[in-house]
Amino acid sequence: MKTITLSTLVLALSIAACGPGAKLLDFDFSEETVGQRGAVSFSTHEGASCLFGCGVTAPLAVGAVDVIAVRPHTAETGLSLVSSDPAVLGATVETSFTCCSGEGESKRCVALGVGSACSGAKESVYRVVTSAKGPGSAYLRVLHADGSELDQVRIAIAVPTSVRLEEADDKEVPAAGLSRKLGSQGYYNVRMLDANGVHMRAPGLTLVRSSDVSIVAIVPALSTVNSDSGGQTGGLHALKAGFAQITVVGGAPVTVTVTP
Repeated sequence: MKTITLSTLVLALSIAACGPGAKLLDFDFSEETVGQRGAVSFSTHEGASCLFGCGVTAPLAVGAVDVIAVRPHTAETGLSLVSSDPAVLGATVETSFTCCSGEGESKRCVALGVGSACSGAKESVYRVVTSAKGPGSAYLRVLHADGSELDQVRIAIAVPTSVRLEEADDKEVPAAGLSRKLGSQGYYNVRMLDANGVHMRAPGLTLVRSSDVSIVAIVPALSTVNSDSGGQTGGLHALKAGFAQITVVGGAPVTVTVTP
């Protein structure tokens, strides 16, 4: 797992914001999944590992809530989005509008408020709030206004069969626990795998808790650019001398000892 400090992240974002079209450190971390018909792209920014965008092929843990951006390759209004199996995957559509001008790389779009006029091309923006309700798979279907299908993408949902707490550099936290100096800050990653050994995502779920936040505070953070892991990442802050248990959903608790 690649980790960066919060200050480094802020600096990188500042560099990225220095001018129109500037890229974060000249890298493109964004990913998306193209639908089965090749007509729509699906992506998400939910979770620390998806700061720069992820596709939607990674299995979701049961209980997760993901927000998926749906981008038709040809602009189209009046689309609807439905789940092929609402008992497995819930889907609620949120539609907004943009006003666009130009073509190709010079195309620019701005958010369009309710009742606002658009001198260019008015385009729909689709977001779907999906809820992982039960194990299995379902298709998120994109339908034309007449009800015919434009495209679809398969969303897999499972109960994790392997959950482990890691420190930086993919080092598993030992069962004997951790020892930290007062005032120190460390990083953690929760790695979740399904029955096939595939990395899972769990946006919207709190995976790590501290038995005493006055001793060890859990601070979920945007500290990874490794979208392959799909893990929930953050910081362990040693605030006061003593003992605290770190509990990971689906995993064994770990004792953290904070020394002066």
